[in-house]
Amino acid sequence: MGIKLDEIEKFAQQFLGFLREKLVDSTYDLDRLLGKKFPITGESYFSVELRPSNGGTEAYTLSYVIEGRGIPIEACINPRLDYIKFMIKANKEAPGYSVFGLDEARENYVMSKELKGHDFSEVRKELRSLAVLTK
Repeated sequence: MGIKLDEIEKFAQQFLGFLREKLVDSTYDLDRLLGKKFPITGESYFSVELRPSNGGTEAYTLSYVIEGRGIPIEACINPRLDYIKFMIKANKEAPGYSVFGLDEARENYVMSKELKGHDFSEVRKELRSLAVLTK
C-alpha cells in the first residue's frame, strides 16, 4: 500500500515532536540515542543509528519505520563530509526531491534531497517543510 503525501506530513510532524521530546538540538545530541528504538504506535517507531557512509565515514541515521510499509522518512547526517540527506517514500513525487527508485511492492517512489552542511537546524527546517508538503 502506497504512502500518501499527507501521511508524510503527519510523519514529519511526529518526527519533529520526537526531536523536541528527546531534546535533540544538535547532531551530537544523537549519541545518547544511538542503537535505540522509540515506539510511536504498535507498528511504527523511530530508530537512531550510526551507519557506514561515503568515503569510509559514518552518518547519523534517523529513521521513521513502519513495519510492513517501510521507512517513509529518513535523515542521514554526515558531519565529516558536511552534508545532510533526506530520503522519503511516497506514492507521488514530492517537490524538491529527486526520484531515484521505485518500491514496486509498496507502490512508492523513493526520493532524496541533499543539503549542504550538517547543522541540525537544517534537519528541523526540512522536517517543517515536509510537514506542510501538500499545503
